[in-house]
Amino acid sequence: MEQPRMEKMEGKVTATVHLATVDQAWALLSNFCDFHSWHPGVKICYKKSGTVGVPGCIRYCQGPDKEDDVPADWADEELLSFDPIGHAFRYKMMENNMGFGQFTATFRVLDWKKEGLNDDKGCKLEWSFEGEPIKGTTKEALIARLQAGLIGMATRVDDQSTSSFNIYMHNNNNVREAINLLESMKRIAALGIGALLCSLHYMLTGQPLENVFNFQDLGRLFELISFQLPYTTYICSYLN
Repeated sequence: MEQPRMEKMEGKVTATVHLATVDQAWALLSNFCDFHSWHPGVKICYKKSGTVGVPGCIRYCQGPDKEDDVPADWADEELLSFDPIGHAFRYKMMENNMGFGQFTATFRVLDWKKEGLNDDKGCKLEWSFEGEPIKGTTKEALIARLQAGLIGMATRVDDQSTSSFNIYMHNNNNVREAINLLESMKRIAALGIGALLCSLHYMLTGQPLENVFNFQDLGRLFELISFQLPYTTYICSYLN
């Protein structure tokens, strides 16, 4: 007699990191037993057995405390695969109090380029899953829960990236001085080319270009068009 097919539930959620590269985000998020440092809905996470980053490692995760003596959500999870080159790891749910039966999930950090920019900052976090239906939880509710958690993780990575950058700039006066020098050189070069344009226009037409543009405004216009050094404006926003 043919066995009935087990109903399967699967899905995927993503979130965007704006201020960290793939490698930087992976370095923060790849520790299988440090989940609580990045997921806002996980209060406790620690290794129960095995070696971190090696398949077979088992972690214990617990959510925040609940009211009215309701026990916090908790689960044991086993690492199935770990791919530092592909920036991904896969794990399965084991013993838990949330109604999960057979359930596996894959976490990935994916490359993502902001449209129209050459900046290598930015990546995507992806969390996919498959398994049996969960007792008392719809697929839509699970997806919403995972999505909220992943957005929280992306936000924490961005916050960490901003904090690290501010500390670096605060402790490196030479970097600050070099950036200020670049800004000064940019303005001087722009004004110099503005003066050159005025001279060329006078030689060709016999009319001063200042009659058409204010000299300093011309320099600023040329600066905006041709002398915006990459990242300078972004970096200087942190220095003020």
